[in-house]
Amino acid sequence: MSNPKGIGGFGDHPEHRADGRWSPETSDRYWMGRFGRMTIAELNMWKAKRDDEITVAQKRALERTLESLRDAAKSKEAIPAHDLILDRTEGKPRIAIDNNIGAQGDTSLELIIKSDDDKDDDNTK
Repeated sequence: MSNPKGIGGFGDHPEHRADGRWSPETSDRYWMGRFGRMTIAELNMWKAKRDDEITVAQKRALERTLESLRDAAKSKEAIPAHDLILDRTEGKPRIAIDNNIGAQGDTSLELIIKSDDDKDDDNTK
């Protein structure tokens, strides 16, 4: 047992325990969707907030949203940022995969069935 006395675990510090519940403050997908529903004036209010007023997920989502609004001709990051937001909020698009294999030329198969007591005469020529 790595901690035989049980000191310093979640019993002593229940605030460190993850309760497994979803939280919008820590969800990039939630904030990307929320920023996508805001007006430009509302986004500018969020942009003016200090770093100690917003969470990391909020800052990441805000920066990706603002990147996606830039002119694509002036910013190489605009289109990838917009694609990232769509993938996170709407889900990745389905991609059809063609798994039919086309063979060219002769596709015939020669099958030789031998019994155990046949001699191997095929390699004697």
